[in-house]
Amino acid sequence: MKIAYFTATYYPTPDGVSYYLRDVKSELEQLGHEVHVFSLNGDKSEKNVHIPLTFPLPMYKQYSIPFNMIPARLYNYVLKSEFDIIHIHDPFFGTLGYRAARKTKAPIIATFHTDFVKMKDTLRMPLKDLLFGLAWKYNIFEYKRCDLVLAPSGYSKEYLEGFGLKNVKEFPLFVNKKNIPEINRKTDGFNVLYVGRLTKDKGVMKILDVAKATSPEVRFTIAGTGPYEDEMRKRIKSEGMDEKIELLGYITDEEKYKRIFLASLFISPSLTDTFGISVLEALMSGTPALVQNGFPLSKYYNGADTGILEVDFLKPEEVGERINSLLSNREQLQKLANNAAKLSEQNFSIESHCKNLIDIYENLLEKKCPTRSSP
Repeated sequence: MKIAYFTATYYPTPDGVSYYLRDVKSELEQLGHEVHVFSLNGDKSEKNVHIPLTFPLPMYKQYSIPFNMIPARLYNYVLKSEFDIIHIHDPFFGTLGYRAARKTKAPIIATFHTDFVKMKDTLRMPLKDLLFGLAWKYNIFEYKRCDLVLAPSGYSKEYLEGFGLKNVKEFPLFVNKKNIPEINRKTDGFNVLYVGRLTKDKGVMKILDVAKATSPEVRFTIAGTGPYEDEMRKRIKSEGMDEKIELLGYITDEEKYKRIFLASLFISPSLTDTFGISVLEALMSGTPALVQNGFPLSKYYNGADTGILEVDFLKPEEVGERINSLLSNREQLQKLANNAAKLSEQNFSIESHCKNLIDIYENLLEKKCPTRSSP
């Protein structure tokens, strides 16, 4: 099968979508499929990765903007390539794939990765409410015209259906355990870890509030970059929390997994995640996670001892008490860690994810293009 992915970001850009696509592309290629990625950034030296001319987004330089949303060279290449499936992972650069699919009659599918409307407070720009509102309307317009939209959780499926979509299927993501190195877990000390973007929508400032409510023995490590990094550093210094909270900035994959294994708890205060890849990475590594009530992954980890702990980050004192209780009950913490790893590996493997993805593609091909054959 010949597959085209359209995305705003691709590896090595440090975000969940780019890493997801890297792993899916690699797994599908090992299964004998041909996968092309059309992205606004990434490693141009990788086979079948196509990137147009772009310039950095001024307020968030790890992301890029194309000089032309429909680059003629890439558009013509897509038309000539006769892809069996076109799959968009970003509604904006995905317009290129959307138009090509309409022209070639290839089945088109989309995955809802990011609720970008809830991210608008992250950016400082004029008329952002108007611009984000129009962008979301376009997003829904495009999704409604796709053959299928994949939502990574039941919550995100219901959210999209609330905007009138009837073509949504719940399709959870995964963590590729092949990427997780074997690292000996350190048992002394008690460290709470956050890995992700430092933005308002991720709720990172709430971590500082929680840290103030925990025992002096508890240390916090925050890894990642973003618009709130400078503000966080200033607050940590002004409130005398330099010894309690460490800001690492950007870290490599190798360093990320090392930090996850060394952590006692992972923390994710986000209200906007549609699935929560970083949380799943922690759980699969055997590190329990503190998440906001209603976190998308929670439905797969029902029960008190499953390794995912729902809390209300608007009440930092209560969250701090929860952490302190685990500090004094290491036996309970170890039970959570064991169950987290077991449940994650059972339910979120890359092998089952990609097998199910190919089944979805083949069903779409059979319905839309019954005379079209695929290997």
